[in-house]
Amino acid sequence: MKNQITLLTIIVLSLSIYHVNANEILLYNNDTLHLNESILSKFKDYDSISNQILASTTYTENCRSRRFTEEATWIIKNDSLFLRDLKFFDYCTRKEIPFRFNEIYDLNFANWFSDEIKYGIGRVLYSSYVGRFSGAKQTWSNVLHKYGGKLYFKNGILKTNETWSNKAIVSDYLNSLNRDSLIYSNINWKKISNKKLKKNYVVHISFEVDKNGQLINKYASRTGTLNNDSESLFIERVKVNAKIVNEALRVIDLIPYWSHYFENGKLYKQRGCVIRIVFSEKNKIKYGC
Repeated sequence: MKNQITLLTIIVLSLSIYHVNANEILLYNNDTLHLNESILSKFKDYDSISNQILASTTYTENCRSRRFTEEATWIIKNDSLFLRDLKFFDYCTRKEIPFRFNEIYDLNFANWFSDEIKYGIGRVLYSSYVGRFSGAKQTWSNVLHKYGGKLYFKNGILKTNETWSNKAIVSDYLNSLNRDSLIYSNINWKKISNKKLKKNYVVHISFEVDKNGQLINKYASRTGTLNNDSESLFIERVKVNAKIVNEALRVIDLIPYWSHYFENGKLYKQRGCVIRIVFSEKNKIKYGC
């Protein structure tokens, strides 16, 4: 690894506030590595520092989320990790916040960093945005690349670089046309009155995927109505008749297998797997009788 130069650019949201969206890249041996977490967030005083920066952000009627982004550039030269550049920006105004982090703290050589960092490389096999879990301060964004690896640093010195291959087994029913045809053509529309169909009831079925692609741990995570617009992404939450929910769960079982992925030979945990089923006159006419 001697005499190799590695360039790392980070754009993340502060870990001390309610949302974090890490998007880090590492240029290494003419490849672009996508890092899974922030290096700067491992700094011992990072939470208290980010609170100081947060106090400088804007809160308005048009932007009610006091957040900031940070852009950091790291460089590894002769296996040593250095901070080359760091800037902070107000999330709402996009203006730079004049906080000279690196002038206050001596971070040029990251000898405080002793940890491992996972990365992905190559084309994206799987990607999903899940959002913030209850009680958590960060958002989740799952991305799995064709190849992966893990870098390990000790006191800012790069020690090892482990690499591996990832695998995707893609289901035909990831395609919405195939999925809708299977689901809506098999709904027993005779069980549902036309009066209920006029309300455009919606059932969101959440599930997990096992190593064989089977849909497991299925449940109705959200129900509601679409206000006469079956294409809308937004629903008004209401309780839906159990007969409709059970029918949604039944037709989901007809999907033979779902796309599943393996990271370094182990099943990759997918988050936020949800299929939305709309019980509407439009879908009955199109797929039913």
